[in-house]
Amino acid sequence: MPNLLFLSRKELESLLDLKGVIDVVKEGFISFHRGEAVVFPVVREFLPTYQGIFGIKSGFVKSKDYLGFKAGGYWKDNPKKGIPGHQSLVVLYSPESGIPQAGCMEQRGSRGRTFLPQRASRFHERNRNSPRF
Repeated sequence: MPNLLFLSRKELESLLDLKGVIDVVKEGFISFHRGEAVVFPVVREFLPTYQGIFGIKSGFVKSKDYLGFKAGGYWKDNPKKGIPGHQSLVVLYSPESGIPQAGCMEQRGSRGRTFLPQRASRFHERNRNSPRF
């Protein structure tokens, strides 16, 4: 049975730097623009009984052999229970075998997802010789 590397947020943050993350996000947008990446249809559903929204986003970067998904969402009443409203799990797979390779849990919401593309875009605005999205 293959081993799944599961990283905590603290472990992940110790391995990454902001510039490197921005570069990877930028690379993802460029790959998508070139047709080297596929974003699969999004699954999203409201869970009225639990005041939650659950969704799955997934994709494949053909040029890099990156395959993965993010599943999770937002539960409005969680903060009243002392737990974060945002809950997500990210899993990366081997596209050759389909075996899960790594995973991490996220509980901070969408600020990082929104911030990084904006930051990458501003970087390109300042560096006119860089490829545009």
